[in-house]
Amino acid sequence: MKVFPIKFEVSTWKYTKLFHTHLLLNIVTLGLYSAWSNIRTRQFFYSQAHINDSSFRYDAEPIKIMNFRLIIFTIIAFLVASEFYSTLLTAILLTGFLFIFPELANYHINYRLTHTSFRNIRFSFKANYREAFIVFGLILLTVPLSLGLTYPYFVYRKNQYIYNSISYGKTEFTFNSKLIHYYEILGNVILNLIFAIALIMFTSKSLTVLAHTQGLEILVSILIASAFLIYNWAYLITHKFNYDLEGIEIGDIRFQSDLVFSKVLSIMTINFFIVIFSLGFLVPVAKLRLLTYKMSMISFCIDSEWQTLKAADSTTTRSLTERVQALTGIKLGLGT
Repeated sequence: MKVFPIKFEVSTWKYTKLFHTHLLLNIVTLGLYSAWSNIRTRQFFYSQAHINDSSFRYDAEPIKIMNFRLIIFTIIAFLVASEFYSTLLTAILLTGFLFIFPELANYHINYRLTHTSFRNIRFSFKANYREAFIVFGLILLTVPLSLGLTYPYFVYRKNQYIYNSISYGKTEFTFNSKLIHYYEILGNVILNLIFAIALIMFTSKSLTVLAHTQGLEILVSILIASAFLIYNWAYLITHKFNYDLEGIEIGDIRFQSDLVFSKVLSIMTINFFIVIFSLGFLVPVAKLRLLTYKMSMISFCIDSEWQTLKAADSTTTRSLTERVQALTGIKLGLGT
């Protein structure tokens, strides 16, 4: 079996300059520039992801993204305003939004994918309103009603719907991860939360008895809570990223994601101090450190020899080489 990694090399200085330039423009324009900054950031990262000396392209139009955001903003504004007039009106609008949201989600996913390409071949998305309504309407609605217990099921069904609807040219993808993996993540997060709460309570009582200082008690509680958040965030990123990516398959081709929890935790802990001590100025450095590690751990596996792949019949709809190489763009297209 051959394993082929992604080459991802980004200049820290270039991204930091890009990040702060976009931040300044967003502040000056009161957020109106956000559509342009979003696209240009994507274009910057896509161009740095190389497979066999070929990179990805993203050619979306900022004005269309801005129009889409204005539609969302208008809907939310109507919902908020309706609360001052009638509870019944709010209920009617919320019900209507429940039916509209799946179509908006389909449009959002489809637009990003159809403007993402590799070797001049675009990705596509086969939208299905019925499935989207089940996932982004009914299942999503159960998340707050179940106090988050159905969230892993929502994530699993969302991935299943999205990835099973994606194609590169005429080559379709399948998502074969298991639901139990996502509930394992939730279970461990809940156990960690219980442990953190117990530790904070025990520490608070101990400090109250020993030091009689409320300020110290609050400080220690904040430190424990921060450590808990970083630990669980790293845990979520590591395992969800691995499960998501390794669930994507096409024929004999599969993905390999080797994120290591201890490494992600180390990066995120250092990132925390980088952001704190730089007063937020080095946020792009922190983001890039984690992203670079994640990309370096992605590879695709195939049983055939590379030379055999390169010699695939060029008259077919898509050469096997192109299909394999394009697959790694899925995460780039949906994960940001």
